[in-house]
Amino acid sequence: MYIKRSMEKYIETAGNDFKAILVTGARQAGKSTLLKHLFPERAYLTFDDLNITMAGSILLCSLPS
Repeated sequence: MYIKRSMEKYIETAGNDFKAILVTGARQAGKSTLLKHLFPERAYLTFDDLNITMAGSILLCSLPS
């Protein structure tokens, strides 16, 4: 069962305006479910896996400031 959230319209707008968006919050709050519901055709990345977290850190460090 999907629970509609009040922030959906803001997240949809951000998703249409930007190539990537970041949704943070408490564990098991429905962040991934929300994104999969709003953007079923888009890929998403979770930092739950330590290897992905480390790869993200390396990528961020390699970007020009």
